[in-house]
Amino acid sequence: MLGRLFDRALVVAGALSCAVVLFIMLSIDYGVTWRFVFRRPPLWVFDFSEYALVYLTFLAAALVLSNERHIKLDILLNTLSKRAQSLLNIITSVVGVVICGAFTWFSALLTWQAFQSHEIIWKSTIIAKGPLWAVMPIGSLLLTIQFGRRVWRYVQERRQIGEHV
Repeated sequence: MLGRLFDRALVVAGALSCAVVLFIMLSIDYGVTWRFVFRRPPLWVFDFSEYALVYLTFLAAALVLSNERHIKLDILLNTLSKRAQSLLNIITSVVGVVICGAFTWFSALLTWQAFQSHEIIWKSTIIAKGPLWAVMPIGSLLLTIQFGRRVWRYVQERRQIGEHV
């Protein structure tokens, strides 16, 4: 039940990341059109496209990992036995849990501080850091959980391999 709910959350995050890609594409088209038609490009387009890339990355990462569509260096992995592969997968997933868990914690602290202090970023536009950074602890929490699910799956896989040896 919880697994299916989490999978749905990943799909929603993935759909939001697709909406972000659409926003980036349309805003860049808008900026190019204004540049050529009115000779005045809107200044906000570049900044918001830059900020949107942060949202895109953190919203899509856990879904990509859950579908095993991330980049892998499997040349070495494929030369190992199934048992060694599962052990290496467990180790790398545990490292992923630790790193993403630490990032979740520290990004949540920094985001909370940014909300409390009303910090802003001054570029061609002014934007509050809190809402901009809020996606980082959310996305990295999803990624931490997904790495944890991978650990569980690879431990189960390793047990099955051990039974067949």
